[in-house]
Amino acid sequence: MKHYVRQSVVTFVFMIGCVAPDLVIAGPEEDLNAAKMAYDRGDLIGAMALFQSAADSGLAEAQVRLAYIHDYSENNEEAVSLYRAAADQGSSDGYLGLGEMYAKGEGVETDLKVALDFFNMAAELENTRAMLQLARYYKVGDLGLVVDLERAGEWLIRAAELGDPTAMKELVAAYQEGGFGLKVNQERAAFWQDRLETRRKENE
Repeated sequence: MKHYVRQSVVTFVFMIGCVAPDLVIAGPEEDLNAAKMAYDRGDLIGAMALFQSAADSGLAEAQVRLAYIHDYSENNEEAVSLYRAAADQGSSDGYLGLGEMYAKGEGVETDLKVALDFFNMAAELENTRAMLQLARYYKVGDLGLVVDLERAGEWLIRAAELGDPTAMKELVAAYQEGGFGLKVNQERAAFWQDRLETRRKENE
């Protein structure tokens, strides 16, 4: 899959001048929605042209989605630029993307302090993926942090309370076995298991 994405990005860069004029005929929101549908059906080149149009119009979600594709295909500098453009608009996903790039040292020099700052900025905007990342970092002492199980548990619970299914699943396990600084509590485990099942049914 990664090889396919990288090849598609290269093809897109070559073809954009020809493809984009025919595709980019609507407003940025319409382009974004069309890009999502194209991406879901496997039309990566068509999706990228539409994402590019919406991103060029300043739509933060399109910038983040296009950044993710570039990140995955290892066009790291372009990914950083797009994540930053979204973050400049206050996008929590933009902050999260920048945090990941600084943590990995992709497209920028590795800087764990800057990465942590961006993760915290995303988490304070209720980005549950950033909260889950922070929970894991505090659990094991990664990203230059010392192990702090109390804070790990707090971030995990906050993410679960906001409805993140991965956080809910990890919280169930934590209450069942003891983890993230939480004591074994089968009643709480059952409570979160029920909430997880309800969330899954709602998304079916």
